[in-house]
Amino acid sequence: MSQQSSLQSLEQNESPVPSASSAFERYGFTSAENLFVRQRKVFERHASIEVGGQKYMNQDDFISAIAPGEDWKKIKREQFGILFKVADNNKKGLISLQDFVVFENLLSKPDAEYEIAFRLFDVDGTGKITLDQFKEILSSNIAPESVPFDFDCEWLKLFVGRNSGKKQELTYEEFTQLLKGLQGERLRQEFKYYDKDGVGHITPDNFKKLILSVARHKLSDYVIEHLPTLCNVSAGNKISYAQVAAFHNVIRQMDMVERIVLKAISE
Repeated sequence: MSQQSSLQSLEQNESPVPSASSAFERYGFTSAENLFVRQRKVFERHASIEVGGQKYMNQDDFISAIAPGEDWKKIKREQFGILFKVADNNKKGLISLQDFVVFENLLSKPDAEYEIAFRLFDVDGTGKITLDQFKEILSSNIAPESVPFDFDCEWLKLFVGRNSGKKQELTYEEFTQLLKGLQGERLRQEFKYYDKDGVGHITPDNFKKLILSVARHKLSDYVIEHLPTLCNVSAGNKISYAQVAAFHNVIRQMDMVERIVLKAISE
């Protein structure tokens, strides 16, 4: 699987990272020592390779250790393999216990998704990526049936300037800011594409296409099937940009809402 196809949702402030919450929350521990014990148990349960008396994980072992159950269908199990490139610090195709613990601790950082994405792009470890790399990988992660992204947009020029060359480099901080704003720009461009007459509304079918393009992996099959019926709440079965943006904001906050609900239930 290519790096490009495995990064389908990173630009949506998402990634095939097992959890956006901390490693402590993932395992239900409050002690760093207990957390390490749990991480070691997970590693030893899945590591199938032994070299010089030391156990190691190959890519399949690693995926089995971090991927959700088979009932999670929005992100294919194989796509978690892209994270192996981050965990394999020595680029030997095997992961030690120390490598696994370092990777797990990386997940505890609040900006884990961004740092993992940046590490994948920064193959030489220079701490920078080129604007061309950003454009190439973003383009390859937009589905063929989706609206192509216009890189000549005013939004991108605000970040990189109007006369930026292909070799312009982005720091980690610039990269994260681009990703954070990118989804909103995609939403605006796609709405404008479907609103060809500039009337400020789109049809139910185009609303479904737009939402599936930017957030399919966040939606259940039931919600996907009934997306067009949401237009019934609007006069004339038309949806405005404000309504599209509001619906998308709800989708983006689903993980936060879920955590709040689970916390309330536990109390």
